[in-house]
Amino acid sequence: MRGLLTLHSGDVTEATGFLVRALAGFEALGERWGMASALSTLGSLRRRSGDLADALAMNERATRYFQELGMQEDTVDSDVQAALTRAQAGDADGARRQLAGLLDQVAQAGWAEPRALVCLGLAQLEWRAGRREPARAHALAALAQAPGGQPVPSHLTALLLGVLAQLDAADGLPDAAVRRLDDPAVHAVLTWNSAVAARIAVAAADIELCCGRPGEAAHLLGAADLLRGSDDLGDTDVRRIAGRATADLGAAGFASAHAAGAAMTRTEARDLLSTLITAPAPVSEP
Repeated sequence: MRGLLTLHSGDVTEATGFLVRALAGFEALGERWGMASALSTLGSLRRRSGDLADALAMNERATRYFQELGMQEDTVDSDVQAALTRAQAGDADGARRQLAGLLDQVAQAGWAEPRALVCLGLAQLEWRAGRREPARAHALAALAQAPGGQPVPSHLTALLLGVLAQLDAADGLPDAAVRRLDDPAVHAVLTWNSAVAARIAVAAADIELCCGRPGEAAHLLGAADLLRGSDDLGDTDVRRIAGRATADLGAAGFASAHAAGAAMTRTEARDLLSTLITAPAPVSEP
C-alpha cells in the first residue's frame, strides 16, 4: 500500500524501493496475494522503463499467483499489462487477440472495473496502431453503462476520456477534445494520481499540437515527465508529439520548453492542467 501511495505521488524511485522490499518480504512468507500485487505494479514500471522481458515475466508470475488463489478478477490487470507489453515488443496482433479473449471473459462474468480496464487496453492499442474508429468504439463502450449499473472508477474514466480527447484532436477538433477532458472525474484524479495526471498532460500536449502550439506541447511533455516521475519509453504518443514539436521548434527550442515544464512543482503542473482542460463557459444570450 505504501508503495502504491508513493507511486501515485509521482516518486517512482522511492515507490520502486518499497515494492521491491515488499516483494522480498512476501516471498519470504510465501504470501501469494502480496507477491502478485507487488509483481503486477513492478511489471508496469519495468514496461515504462523499457525492460520488456522483465515486465512480461513479472506480469505472468502475478497472473499465476492470482489464479492459484482463485482470484480470477484480479488477474485481469496483470493480463492487460502483459498484452500491452507484447504490443510494445512488436506483437500487436497477439496482444489484440489476448485482450479480445479477456473482454469476452469479463463480459460474461459481469465485472465492471475489469471490463473498463480491458476496453482501455484495446482503445490504447488501436489508437497507437492508427485505427481510430476501433479505438473510439472501445473507449465509448467502456464508458457506457457498466454491467449491473456499476460505476467505472474515476482513474479509468479519466484515462478513457484522455484517449477520446486525443482522437478528437486527431480529427481536428481541439475544442471538442478540451470539452471531453473537462469532466469531474478528470479534475478529481489530477489531485491524487500523478501517473494518470501525466497521461492527461500528454493528451493536452496533443491538443496544443493540434492548435499549432508546439512550444506549449513541449512544455506539457515536460510536465508529464515531472508528474510521472520518470520517462515512459513505451509511450509512443510522447515520442510522436516530441518529434513533431522538435521539427517545429528545433532541438534547442524543444529542450528549453520541455525543461521549463519539468521544472514546475507538481502542484503547479496540476493547476496548469486543470486550467487548460477547463472549457470556456458558454456565452449567454442577451
